[in-house]
Amino acid sequence: MKVFIGLTEVAGYCAGLKTGLHRLGVGCTFIDLNGHPFHYAGNDKPTGLIRWATWLGERRARAGSMSGRVLWKAVQEVLKPLLFLWAVRRHDAFIFVYGSTFLHYIDLPILKFLRKKIIYVFVGSDSRPPYMDGFVFPVDQDIRVRERINAARRAKRAIRSIERYADVIVNQPTTGQFHERAFASGLLIGFPLAQKAGEPAGVPRTSPGAVRILHAPSKPRGKGTVAIRGAIESLKRKGHRIEFVEITGQPHAAVRRELARCDFVVDQLYSDTPMAGFAGEAATFAKPAVVGGYYAEMISRDVPSEAVPPSQYCHPNDVERAIETLITDAAYRRELGAKAQAFVTEMWSPEQVAARYLRLLEGDIPAEWMYEPAGIRYVHGCGLPEDRARELVATVLEVGGTAALQINDKPELEAAFVEFACGDRRAHPTTSGAT
Repeated sequence: MKVFIGLTEVAGYCAGLKTGLHRLGVGCTFIDLNGHPFHYAGNDKPTGLIRWATWLGERRARAGSMSGRVLWKAVQEVLKPLLFLWAVRRHDAFIFVYGSTFLHYIDLPILKFLRKKIIYVFVGSDSRPPYMDGFVFPVDQDIRVRERINAARRAKRAIRSIERYADVIVNQPTTGQFHERAFASGLLIGFPLAQKAGEPAGVPRTSPGAVRILHAPSKPRGKGTVAIRGAIESLKRKGHRIEFVEITGQPHAAVRRELARCDFVVDQLYSDTPMAGFAGEAATFAKPAVVGGYYAEMISRDVPSEAVPPSQYCHPNDVERAIETLITDAAYRRELGAKAQAFVTEMWSPEQVAARYLRLLEGDIPAEWMYEPAGIRYVHGCGLPEDRARELVATVLEVGGTAALQINDKPELEAAFVEFACGDRRAHPTTSGAT
């Protein structure tokens, strides 16, 4: 079997998966056509047609104007059919990530007809309903309700197309509201992570003085950076010695250098997972992460305890207290960092994750890996405080009715959203969709 991975990199996921497959002796090609600004390693060295397609993606990413980005994308689109033909001839299985295919989903039925295996991996905003996504529609923007309703309709239509042809779908219970068929739980499949060769070992800092805290938001508004800064300032006023390091828009290598130097990281305030890419990378250095998110109160209903990544995952209102705990309790900080490192080493190593993908491709899928979307009850979204999330859902319901939610196949989830919009979310029971 030879596997194709592409066409978009997300937080080093594709590069890690490629590494794992290679270590297992599986032939694999990874191509990123989007010219990722953080320069994740792992994209195959391009030659010929691939070289031109990736070069166009890099030019598009660096273009300073919308017209420039449109131009470079248009030229790249001309090459995609040729790239598709090249890939079909050389690969038996295709793993698509983050809303990407060669021909805007038209290629999926062709791959199915040719009996190619297809896995489709969703990693966040590519499947999360737009009316609960603070990264697609930042909190400080106008609600733009019609735009959200139309975006939800497009997303639902795309997911239906993918579900029709993909052999397996990988997603999270917090972002699978639009699915109509069972998907493999992303936390159980894992995020392929590994310490990079030549990097300093992941060991706790032992020097006295201020505690060094790292925050590296890719999108500060959605990550709750302003509130995180406020929590740090509040703790400084209480007398805690803190060296707060914030970096944004830096290459991946620069972020990893800072990870080696910090005591712990603060990832984000409104996360729908306990260990996203940045927190996972911190774990490879044995550095624990403070992660805020409303899902912290219900994750145990959807994910077995042994599969929950170790982090200081807490309600957004408790983030300052969580940061203070890691500042004042050095022994606990080191213990949590060691547990996080052990977890990603044993459960999320590139080889372990790649082996699970091979089982998905071979159809050898344990029942406990699968999640039924009818059981989803999570309504808070990601990148949004609760009051803003409630306001967005209420506005969508007011303008478009329950049909605008695009989840009428899940009446209990639809009722949960209506109840949430009315301000009585806590009264609604939460149940698991694990099979």
